Order: sequence, then C-alpha cells, then structure tokens
Amino acid sequence: MDEFTEEGLRFKHYGTRDWNEASDLKDTEESVPLEWYYDPSKYPYYAPGPHDPPLPTPEEIENAPQPHERKDFHNFEAEAMLFLEQHPVLHMPKLYAAFVHQGADPLKLGYRANGEEPPPLYYIIMEYIQGDTFHKAWPLMTVPERKEICNRIGSHLRELRSIPQPKESPTKEPYYGRVGYQRVVSISGMFGDPRRPLSGPYDSYEEVVEDMASTAEKDAVTIVVGGGWDEERAEKLKQFRPTLLAAKPEDRRIVFTHHDLKLSNIILRPRNREVTQKKADKDTPYGTNYDVVFIDWEMADWMPGFTELWSAYQASSEALKDPAERDLFLKWVFETIGPHNWEIPEFLWSCIGPFFYRYC
Repeated sequence: MDEFTEEGLRFKHYGTRDWNEASDLKDTEESVPLEWYYDPSKYPYYAPGPHDPPLPTPEEIENAPQPHERKDFHNFEAEAMLFLEQHPVLHMPKLYAAFVHQGADPLKLGYRANGEEPPPLYYIIMEYIQGDTFHKAWPLMTVPERKEICNRIGSHLRELRSIPQPKESPTKEPYYGRVGYQRVVSISGMFGDPRRPLSGPYDSYEEVVEDMASTAEKDAVTIVVGGGWDEERAEKLKQFRPTLLAAKPEDRRIVFTHHDLKLSNIILRPRNREVTQKKADKDTPYGTNYDVVFIDWEMADWMPGFTELWSAYQASSEALKDPAERDLFLKWVFETIGPHNWEIPEFLWSCIGPFFYRYC
C-alpha cells in the first residue's frame, strides 16, 4: 500500500485503518515520569532576599481574592527564567520563587470540606510587570510606532539567539530541546500528539525533522472524519521531509527561542511616572516611552530559528485577524534579527488547517 495513503498512514502510526479507533488511541495520553517535566534538583527555588514586601506563603495565596491559576508548564517557565537570569540580555520578569506545596487550596475546590487532602500544587512567584500588552496597544498606535516596537522585539530575539548553549547533553554535543537537555512540549503542534505530552531532546536536526513529519502524518489521518483526505494533503506529506531536510546549515543552527510571541505576551512597560499616569507627551513615540518586556517563557527552548518564525505566525494570528497586519508584524520583527530564509516557514504555513498542525 502507498505510504502516503490515508489508511496506510493510519495503520503506520496507530495500527488500525479505522478513523474512530485511531482517534480513540490518539486521545489516550501516555503516563510519563514526573522527572520528564522538570529537574527536581532545581527546586524549591527562592531568590535571595530580603524582599519588600515579603514573598506570599501558600496560605496567603489561598486567601487572595483572585489567585492566578493555569494547567500549564510552570516548571518549564521557571527553569527558562533561571537560565536567562545568567544572561541578562533582555527585559523579563524577575523570578522570586518556584516550589511545590501540598495543603493549601488556592483554587477553592473544597477539598477540606469533603475531608480530602488537597493535591500537591506547583507555585511560581514572579515580578508583576506594569503596562499594557502589545495586543491592547496595537490599535492605538501609528504605523511608525508599531514598526518601532516590532523592531525592538526583533532586537531582543537577536540577543536571545546570541546566547551560547551550555554543554549539557551526555555527549557534550549541541542538542535541540529545553534547557538542561530536557524534553519539549508541542510547539504550535510541531511535535508529538496528545498521547505523548513531551518530546525529545534531539541530538540532530534529522531527528527534529523526523518527529515533525511523524506528527504531521498523525494529524493528517485523524483531524477530519470521512472525506477529509485529498491529493493536496498527500502531496504535502510527500514534500514534508525533503523540504525540511533541504535546509541550509544556517537554517539548522540551534538558537534559544521564546516560541510564544502572542501580542498579549509582550508588555510595554512605562519608563517613567508621567507615562504611567498617562501624562506623557502624546507626540513622543512608544519606543521612547516604553520598555518591551517578554512574559510567558514556558515554551522556550533550543531549536532551529525558523521554528520561532513558524510559531510567531500562529501566535500573532490570535490578535491580528487582518492577514496584512500579521504579515507586517512578522516582517518588522524578523527583518531586525537578520536575513531569513522564508521557504521553510512558508511551507509550514501552507500546512495549517485541515492538513497538519493545530492552532496553539
């Protein structure tokens, strides 16, 4: 049977040619060791004090009016932030604490009332960044102001890419993955599937491509029920490995990436009291009045640079519904980093929707 037929690929990855059986298998998540998610040797972490005000305790967080909660990858974020504190090349929140605690019930789920012990919860305490998100500010800006901020975002990404990778793999050779030679979460659907929450690390570019291609094939045969398969989808799958394996050495280069460039993850922090109080000169451009601060570092890892461009396309689409505005955002940000080969990102963009990747 042709390798790139719907039933052939379904059998290859799920051991069945039936769509419903494959979908059920895809929705069955594998159980993985806790150590896959973080390096226990780094926790608990508390930044040297004293702190004014003191850091809140789990009990104080429980009694707060609206504690912030997400089912997310906070251990990943803390590890990335700790690594970046060694390389202060850009504005980001300060990490004050990251720890696990059992006993408090900040989500008000009523464990104690039911006579149950609350489960262990992971806490991360970091600096609150005062300011508007780029998402909120975008419609209020002039075109030159938008370009100025985008160029500064690109400058920060260029600095991020200048950070050397520590020799953390068993062989001391370069690798693709999270800090500490650790597994990565799915970046905009690029790796794995719901059965495998973490992927990698990868010792070669070829391993990265093979996992991406495998993910594309799994998605292609389970996303759409009945009648969804067509020749265009099959042709994209045939092109996938050759297109990515044709990457030049500069496209394969391992760089540190943020991988979640939503406009809501970029804070414009006022530089002075006048700006904070909305008294600044309206004719002064945003670039003069504000620092650009990146938040949400849980997706950060070492990957080929084109993956940042790919994920930024998806992340920015959330705020910039007008494709022309989204394309300007990408152009202004990434032209500041330096010359880019757009061929691979453009191919990946053509795979959005019914073909492979899920929106993040």
